[in-house]
Amino acid sequence: MKMQLLSAGEYHEKTSYFRNRISPHHLDFDAYPLAFKPYETLEKIKLPTKFPQQDRPLSTLFSSCPGKGRLDITALSHILFLAYGVTAFKHSQSIPVLNRTLPSAGGLYPCHLYVAISGIEGLETGVYYFDPIHFCLGRLHGTYAPRDVDTVCFMVTASFYTSAWKYRERAFRYMLLDTGHLVENLELALGLYDVGHTLFYDFEDRAISDFLQLDPSLEVPLVCVSSGRDRNVSAMGLAKKPGEPADPSSASSCLTDRTRPVQYEILSQIHSLGSIVKQERPFPLPEITEKKGLGSVAVPMETQPMEGGQGFVDSVLLRRSRRNFVQDTLAIRTWSALLNTLFCSLSFDASRPAARALDFLSMGMICQNLEKLDDGCYFFSGNPSKMQLMEKGRFAGAFAGICLNQEWIKAAGINFLFMANLEELEKAFGPRGYRYVMFNAGRIAQRIYLAAQGLGLGCCGVGALYDGEAKALLGLNRTSVLLYAVAAGPIKKTRGHEI
Repeated sequence: MKMQLLSAGEYHEKTSYFRNRISPHHLDFDAYPLAFKPYETLEKIKLPTKFPQQDRPLSTLFSSCPGKGRLDITALSHILFLAYGVTAFKHSQSIPVLNRTLPSAGGLYPCHLYVAISGIEGLETGVYYFDPIHFCLGRLHGTYAPRDVDTVCFMVTASFYTSAWKYRERAFRYMLLDTGHLVENLELALGLYDVGHTLFYDFEDRAISDFLQLDPSLEVPLVCVSSGRDRNVSAMGLAKKPGEPADPSSASSCLTDRTRPVQYEILSQIHSLGSIVKQERPFPLPEITEKKGLGSVAVPMETQPMEGGQGFVDSVLLRRSRRNFVQDTLAIRTWSALLNTLFCSLSFDASRPAARALDFLSMGMICQNLEKLDDGCYFFSGNPSKMQLMEKGRFAGAFAGICLNQEWIKAAGINFLFMANLEELEKAFGPRGYRYVMFNAGRIAQRIYLAAQGLGLGCCGVGALYDGEAKALLGLNRTSVLLYAVAAGPIKKTRGHEI
């Protein structure tokens, strides 16, 4: 009898790792997922690769409110490149490894980026697939009629198979986190060009799938970002005309010719479970721990040294997952600048449930060797100038053991923590709330990556961990979990340990 998921919390529990209980899994490199969808029958439109020499400080973009900038084909090309472009190629085990402008679990990059375009000279109105490998657009169809004619809508999807090739049933976690990283890059790139936009976590999944001609058993829509003035997805023209035939190339996927899709029923179930947008119910902010802690500590609001360093464009181009950490002392101006990136507001349509859901994402850190701060575990409150010292001590070694014994975590100056009370989250937002907190964790993690690069630090995300042991180490209550961690700190100035 097939088991039916009843909640997002149940999915998270069923895909938890337990020490000595992870079943062996052979990685079939003959079935390695493709890095893009070929769409062989579509006309390919090459995008400009010569971009304006413009950049802005990260701290400015993190807190900016984009205005009335207009998109042309060059600006659009630059935004697509900064959001999800390829910065370097290499090979490993005969597999092409692509360094991109953002990290991805296992380097697999399950996300795809589509663009519905209206009002850009040189591009016909219509819906396009962005191929980041060949840096071109493929036109899917011409059915796009937004009320605001000068509208560009970016739609982020993710492929189950691409992530499940390595992570199996746990893949949905990484699809959501990767989407958050991509969306944050996209928003910052739009801000670079001062393009006002609205972000949508909420829409009718099936309507967007039909609009993009997706096979929802293989690929699903997750986030939309629109540059237009419409505040409702249904008003943005994201609907096919009745009776319009499907393009035969819509069957294109990330599967190789030798691949039969390995499908995990639980992945389709967790996505379907969150397909209904639920009106937020009023609930108090949830607690994630019953521990009282040892008192509050002020977060220094230092001038961010990023101002005189790399800007957004340079940080994106140079970004790597660097984890060759060394246990040097991190100056107060540097670590406080890194912490301050956590509290720069993410952009939302304030009328949407997703804006309120940000309050349901709890953050903290395990830290060591920070100037003028005790080693220990800290949780951040809603007040960006305060954090709660939960316990003094050096916990990085224990945390490395929990993260599948990844030894490099021991030396990181800061291990940022993203946590949530899943039971209370679901009471407030339904199963779709799980997407909200995972997207937001990925978005803030992308800011940490970029800020670390701008500050000359290493940074690497950690999604693989023994879930129950993490809960115990952090003192989380029964219904709360650690969703994601990001390690950051001083590194050896070498080329090693980059992914």
